Amino acid sequence: MIHKALAEWDWHIHRRAAVQLLNTFHEALPQLLDALHSPIAIIRERAAYTLGELGDATAIQALIAMVDDVDAHVRYHVLYALERLKAQDALPIFLHALKHDKDADVRYRAAAGLATLGYVEAVPGLLKALQDHKLHVRHRAIYALGILGDKRAIPDLMLCCQDPSQRIQQAARQALKLLGEEHPTHILHINRDAVDL
Repeated sequence: MIHKALAEWDWHIHRRAAVQLLNTFHEALPQLLDALHSPIAIIRERAAYTLGELGDATAIQALIAMVDDVDAHVRYHVLYALERLKAQDALPIFLHALKHDKDADVRYRAAAGLATLGYVEAVPGLLKALQDHKLHVRHRAIYALGILGDKRAIPDLMLCCQDPSQRIQQAARQALKLLGEEHPTHILHINRDAVDL
């Protein structure tokens, strides 16, 4: 029955109705865990999402086992669930996804999770993600670096202020402010002058 409910779930359902639906799943945790192994990708995806929303940490290990699912939507929602469950031992999983996953949305979700979970150890990986060929991944990596507050990111974020994308420029300036750099453009000019000398 839980498989059928997941397959037919309307993602655009009103939030209040969604909460009521999730409440019924509290009694069906074993079935949700079983649904992670369904041959139907959309059921695995929605099972992962629901487990994250329920907030039951006992699901963490089962979710970790799904991080290499063949379906990108499933991998995305597994990372989302681990983020929601505050899986503090999942740092290697998020870093691996950020660096190696072929799907840009999964890499985006990994960067978001690293920020939410406060993984300062992720700074080097996030700095590398600033070279990602997808803008929304770079944007989320910049956001994460600002949230994590590690000043090692300042030089790279300054360079991002020169990015052709205004969205990236704005995100970099906001991140630099979070790191205590109120005038990044001015600092860039100073650095250029120093190099010219």
